[in-house]
Amino acid sequence: MNFKNCTVLVLLGLLFAGEDATLNKIITTQSQKYDKIKDMTMVMVAPEVGEIKIMRKGVKSRTEMEMPIGEGKKIPSIIVFDSLEYWMISPLIGKRKISSSEANTYEEERWWEKVKEPKILGSENLNGRDCFVVEYKNDSGKETTKLWVDKKEYLLVKSETTQKKNKITNIYSDFREVYDDLKMPFKIEIYENGKLVNTINFKEIKVNQKLSDDLFNIDKIEVRHLTPQELMELMK
Repeated sequence: MNFKNCTVLVLLGLLFAGEDATLNKIITTQSQKYDKIKDMTMVMVAPEVGEIKIMRKGVKSRTEMEMPIGEGKKIPSIIVFDSLEYWMISPLIGKRKISSSEANTYEEERWWEKVKEPKILGSENLNGRDCFVVEYKNDSGKETTKLWVDKKEYLLVKSETTQKKNKITNIYSDFREVYDDLKMPFKIEIYENGKLVNTINFKEIKVNQKLSDDLFNIDKIEVRHLTPQELMELMK
């Protein structure tokens, strides 16, 4: 091997070593910040549905919302994940187990827990932020996701997932500090194949409020049944 080839290999080795170190720092920094969170309460506003309150404690979650049932009418509903099963609680059905797909709850974007074969594609300026462009494969290995991560604060400002011919893009903005040095986006725009399909705005995000375990205990949640008059109103 001549000197020139040897130099190229050394430079390539340093490049990939530097890339691994950068990726490791990004993932470690995000993980350490989120490890401080014991529980979280988020109030978000979504089109057509209105306000949605989401509470999380560990893997458990509770979503409170007004469920549309047609003609502008809504009923209060709660969706709970008790770490084993999903439940829906409402005045119409009482308590009923549902599938995870039926639950369709908002999930936090903890992308660093799902990365597989990550690599840095390069750099790009996005809305005034200098970002690393990171690509990784999802757990299934069938989907590819690109991430735009702010170089200074390691904030995720854009994600783009390709599923066969479908491309889902999330734009994250309006970052605010919610706990210690942890910043979260208060606005998420969701695009499908370049078309805006949903915008989520958060009214508030509170961390470590010492949420009671009873909030996620299906046996401790009471069902408020509709009065005959309320039921008649819904049937009109």
